[in-house]
Amino acid sequence: VWLEAYDPLHQAPAELQLPGDGAIHVGTPDDIRYLLSGWNRPEIIANVAARWADRVATVRFAVSRPTDATLTLVGVAFPAGQTLTVLVNGQRVTELAMSRDWAPYTMTVPAALFQLGAINTITLQHTMAVSAFQATGGQSLDQRPLAAAYSLVQVVWR
Repeated sequence: VWLEAYDPLHQAPAELQLPGDGAIHVGTPDDIRYLLSGWNRPEIIANVAARWADRVATVRFAVSRPTDATLTLVGVAFPAGQTLTVLVNGQRVTELAMSRDWAPYTMTVPAALFQLGAINTITLQHTMAVSAFQATGGQSLDQRPLAAAYSLVQVVWR
Protein backbone atom coordinates (compact mmCIF):
# COMPACT_ATOMS: atom_id res chain seq x y z
CA VAL A 1 0.00 0.00 0.00
CA TRP A 2 1.31 3.44 -0.95
CA LEU A 3 -0.22 6.46 0.78
CA GLU A 4 0.77 10.06 0.28
CA ALA A 5 -0.86 12.89 2.19
CA TYR A 6 -0.18 16.61 1.80
CA ASP A 7 -1.40 19.07 4.39
CA PRO A 8 -2.79 21.41 3.28
CA LEU A 9 -3.73 20.01 -0.13
CA HIS A 10 -3.27 23.34 -1.90
CA GLN A 11 0.47 23.18 -1.13
CA ALA A 12 1.41 20.60 -3.72
CA PRO A 13 4.91 19.22 -3.15
CA ALA A 14 7.81 20.50 -5.22
CA GLU A 15 8.50 17.03 -6.63
CA LEU A 16 5.16 17.17 -8.50
CA GLN A 17 6.10 20.35 -10.35
CA LEU A 18 6.67 19.53 -14.01
CA PRO A 19 10.24 19.86 -15.34
CA GLY A 20 11.08 23.12 -17.14
CA ASP A 21 10.14 21.66 -20.52
CA GLY A 22 6.91 20.20 -19.08
CA ALA A 23 7.94 16.70 -20.16
CA ILE A 24 7.34 13.50 -18.23
CA HIS A 25 9.45 10.86 -19.95
CA VAL A 26 7.37 7.76 -19.25
CA GLY A 27 9.43 4.61 -18.84
CA THR A 28 12.37 6.38 -17.17
CA PRO A 29 13.28 6.38 -13.46
CA ASP A 30 11.91 9.92 -12.96
CA ASP A 31 8.37 9.10 -14.13
CA ILE A 32 7.17 7.30 -10.99
CA ARG A 33 6.43 10.47 -9.00
CA TYR A 34 3.89 11.53 -11.63
CA LEU A 35 2.12 8.21 -12.28
CA LEU A 36 -0.92 7.07 -10.36
CA SER A 37 -3.01 4.01 -11.21
CA GLY A 38 -3.19 2.06 -14.46
CA TRP A 39 0.51 1.82 -15.37
CA ASN A 40 2.74 -1.22 -15.79
CA ARG A 41 6.47 -1.47 -15.13
CA PRO A 42 8.90 0.46 -17.35
CA GLU A 43 10.18 -1.46 -20.35
CA ILE A 44 11.56 -1.04 -23.85
CA ILE A 45 8.71 -1.25 -26.36
CA ALA A 46 9.76 -1.25 -30.04
CA ASN A 47 13.11 0.33 -29.05
CA VAL A 48 11.42 3.07 -26.97
CA ALA A 49 11.53 3.43 -23.17
CA ALA A 50 7.86 3.45 -22.17
CA ARG A 51 5.15 1.89 -20.01
CA TRP A 52 2.03 0.02 -20.98
CA ALA A 53 -1.20 1.55 -19.72
CA ASP A 54 -4.34 -0.32 -18.71
CA ARG A 55 -7.80 0.77 -19.88
CA VAL A 56 -7.62 3.78 -17.53
CA ALA A 57 -4.29 5.35 -16.53
CA THR A 58 -3.69 8.56 -14.59
CA VAL A 59 -0.86 11.10 -14.41
CA ARG A 60 -0.58 13.77 -11.68
CA PHE A 61 1.32 17.04 -11.41
CA ALA A 62 1.23 20.46 -9.77
CA VAL A 63 0.42 23.69 -11.60
CA SER A 64 2.04 26.96 -10.61
CA ARG A 65 0.35 29.12 -13.25
CA PRO A 66 -2.80 27.90 -14.94
CA THR A 67 -2.79 29.18 -18.50
CA ASP A 68 -3.84 27.60 -21.75
CA ALA A 69 -1.53 24.72 -22.54
CA THR A 70 -0.61 22.28 -25.25
CA LEU A 71 -0.68 18.65 -24.13
CA THR A 72 1.33 16.18 -26.17
CA LEU A 73 1.24 12.43 -25.67
CA VAL A 74 3.50 10.05 -27.56
CA GLY A 75 1.92 6.62 -27.64
CA VAL A 76 1.09 3.45 -29.49
CA ALA A 77 -2.14 1.43 -29.29
CA PHE A 78 -1.98 -2.28 -28.50
CA PRO A 79 -5.32 -3.47 -29.89
CA ALA A 80 -6.35 -2.22 -33.32
CA GLY A 81 -9.22 0.25 -33.28
CA GLN A 82 -8.18 1.83 -29.97
CA THR A 83 -9.86 5.10 -29.05
CA LEU A 84 -8.46 7.39 -26.36
CA THR A 85 -10.42 9.93 -24.33
CA VAL A 86 -8.26 12.48 -22.49
CA LEU A 87 -9.56 14.16 -19.34
CA VAL A 88 -7.92 16.89 -17.28
CA ASN A 89 -9.18 17.01 -13.71
CA GLY A 90 -12.19 14.95 -14.77
CA GLN A 91 -13.15 17.24 -17.67
CA ARG A 92 -13.10 15.87 -21.21
CA VAL A 93 -10.48 17.48 -23.48
CA THR A 94 -10.70 15.30 -26.57
CA GLU A 95 -11.33 11.87 -28.01
CA LEU A 96 -9.10 10.46 -30.74
CA ALA A 97 -8.25 7.29 -32.61
CA MET A 98 -4.84 5.82 -31.82
CA SER A 99 -2.34 4.28 -34.23
CA ARG A 100 -0.59 0.95 -33.77
CA ASP A 101 2.65 2.80 -34.62
CA TRP A 102 4.34 5.28 -32.26
CA ALA A 103 2.77 8.68 -32.88
CA PRO A 104 2.40 12.07 -31.19
CA TYR A 105 -1.07 13.23 -30.13
CA THR A 106 -1.31 16.97 -29.50
CA MET A 107 -4.25 18.90 -28.07
CA THR A 108 -5.05 22.28 -26.52
CA VAL A 109 -6.11 22.37 -22.87
CA PRO A 110 -7.89 25.55 -21.69
CA ALA A 111 -6.56 27.22 -18.53
CA ALA A 112 -9.94 26.77 -16.83
CA LEU A 113 -9.34 23.01 -16.56
CA PHE A 114 -6.23 23.41 -14.39
CA GLN A 115 -6.30 24.00 -10.64
CA LEU A 116 -3.73 26.42 -9.22
CA GLY A 117 -1.86 25.16 -6.17
CA ALA A 118 -3.47 21.72 -6.33
CA ILE A 119 -2.61 18.32 -7.67
CA ASN A 120 -3.93 18.12 -11.22
CA THR A 121 -4.62 14.90 -13.11
CA ILE A 122 -4.61 13.77 -16.71
CA THR A 123 -6.68 10.63 -17.17
CA LEU A 124 -6.23 8.48 -20.25
CA GLN A 125 -9.35 6.40 -20.91
CA HIS A 126 -9.04 3.74 -23.59
CA THR A 127 -11.98 1.90 -25.10
CA MET A 128 -10.35 -1.52 -24.68
CA ALA A 129 -7.47 -3.44 -23.17
CA VAL A 130 -6.35 -6.85 -24.40
CA SER A 131 -3.62 -9.10 -23.04
CA ALA A 132 -0.82 -10.40 -25.25
CA PHE A 133 -2.03 -13.87 -24.20
CA GLN A 134 -5.46 -13.13 -25.75
CA ALA A 135 -4.03 -11.39 -28.82
CA THR A 136 -1.71 -14.31 -29.65
CA GLY A 137 -4.09 -17.14 -28.82
CA GLY A 138 -1.92 -18.21 -25.88
CA GLN A 139 1.47 -17.96 -27.61
CA SER A 140 2.47 -15.21 -25.17
CA LEU A 141 2.13 -15.87 -21.44
CA ASP A 142 1.70 -12.14 -20.66
CA GLN A 143 -1.82 -11.73 -19.29
CA ARG A 144 -1.62 -8.03 -18.36
CA PRO A 145 -4.46 -5.97 -19.88
CA LEU A 146 -2.74 -3.64 -22.35
CA ALA A 147 -4.47 -0.65 -23.92
CA ALA A 148 -1.60 1.50 -25.15
CA ALA A 149 2.02 2.33 -24.36
CA TYR A 150 3.28 5.85 -23.72
CA SER A 151 6.76 7.35 -23.77
CA LEU A 152 5.93 11.03 -23.25
CA VAL A 153 3.37 13.22 -21.52
CA GLN A 154 4.23 16.89 -22.01
CA VAL A 155 2.40 20.02 -20.90
CA VAL A 156 3.66 23.25 -22.49
CA TRP A 157 2.19 26.48 -21.13
CA ARG A 158 1.30 29.18 -23.66
